[in-house]
Amino acid sequence: MAAVFDDQFNTAGSTSVVGRAPDVNPFTGGFSSWDDNAAFGGATAIVTGGKLTTAAGSPAGSYARPSIGAGGLSYGLPTFIEVTWNWVAPPAPDIAVADAELFGLYFDISAEIFSGARFEVKNNGAGGVSVYDGGAGLINGGVAPLQVPLVPGQSYPGKMVFMDGVQTVEFLGMSFSNDQRFNQSYGLSRIVCFLGRNSSLDFLTVNVAKGPVWTGYQNTFEVV
Repeated sequence: MAAVFDDQFNTAGSTSVVGRAPDVNPFTGGFSSWDDNAAFGGATAIVTGGKLTTAAGSPAGSYARPSIGAGGLSYGLPTFIEVTWNWVAPPAPDIAVADAELFGLYFDISAEIFSGARFEVKNNGAGGVSVYDGGAGLINGGVAPLQVPLVPGQSYPGKMVFMDGVQTVEFLGMSFSNDQRFNQSYGLSRIVCFLGRNSSLDFLTVNVAKGPVWTGYQNTFEVV
């Protein structure tokens, strides 16, 4: 599959994510580099040690919200996408006190009120962590408790597919799917990451998905 967006976060030293251009960059104009949205009350996002993470000294329970692209703006990018990443869980104290997103992704690629694919890993009280779909309909009731506890410092690969009629997330040992239909009048236009304090991303890649096809053996549509 062809990558339409890719950032391996391989930069020497430690630097703010603001102004960073990804390795494969489909965005143009005023929103073609990363911003960290710290002005909205979040922590500052930095790139260090080959990872996207939060700056030292970020408040306990805080999260960064780096983003790139402009929601609602068409860049001529596809509406069928497959997203892959590798997330590293934060230390145990940060898991225990997080009151916002430990990790989440939001991809703005649709024209309807629900404007993209979104999910979050959230603290659910008493140290419990859940996956939340942001209203996407991927999860019955919106929240699914993790099947196993997060391991501090462990790497967790993930994959999300989003297209008209097929949406899937595979992450943290769980799989979710939905078949919601969308009026996708523009393609991929914005990427937003939610990074809880001291968690990190090793990479973030967006590929063109091939799309759903009818599979007679399974008597259903399958993404290939």
